[in-house]
Amino acid sequence: LAKLSHLNVQRSNLSDDGCDKFA
Repeated sequence: LAKLSHLNVQRSNLSDDGCDKFA
């Protein structure tokens, strides 16, 4: 489920560094 959340954050914030928090 964590990976799904990561994808959602990445799609919601393409220009945001939010995905780095999950990486």
